[in-house]
Amino acid sequence: MKKLFFSVFFVFFLDRVSKWIISKTLSYGAVIKILPFFNLVRGENRGIAFGLFQGIAGKLIFNGLIFIILLVIGKEALKISKRPQCTFETIGFGFILGGGVSNLFDRVVYGKVTDFLDFHLGAYHWPAFNVADAGVTIGFLMLIISYLRGKKCF
Repeated sequence: MKKLFFSVFFVFFLDRVSKWIISKTLSYGAVIKILPFFNLVRGENRGIAFGLFQGIAGKLIFNGLIFIILLVIGKEALKISKRPQCTFETIGFGFILGGGVSNLFDRVVYGKVTDFLDFHLGAYHWPAFNVADAGVTIGFLMLIISYLRGKKCF
C-alpha cells in the first residue's frame, strides 16, 4: 500500500509544483521554446479535454462523474496494492489517481486546469497538457502493458 500512496503523492506533488511554477513565471499565452519539438506554453482549460463541457451544469456533472470514477479506481488500486506481485500495476493505478485528483482539485478550486507542455511537429501541435495528464496517460499505459503481458492482477 505504501507504493500506491507514494505514486499518488508523487504525481500529485509534481503536478502541483509544476503548475505553481508556470503560474508564477509565465503569463497566459506566453511561449518558451525549449526544443525544436517542445515548448512551454501557459494555457488554461475551463472545460475538459479540448475545452468541452465549459458550462456550470457540464462542470457539475463532469466533476461528479470524475469523483465517482476516482473512487472506483481507488478501491481497485487498494485491492491490487496488497498483492506483492502487482507492484507495476499498483504504481500505474497510483499515477492515474494522482493525476486525476490533481486535475479535479484544479477544476473544483480554480474552475480551470493549467496546461503547459506543448509538443509539436512544425506547425502541428498536440493539445497542451500538464504533469497530471501525463501521469494518467503513463499509468494507463502501464496497466495496458500489464494486461498484455498476461499478469493476473486484475
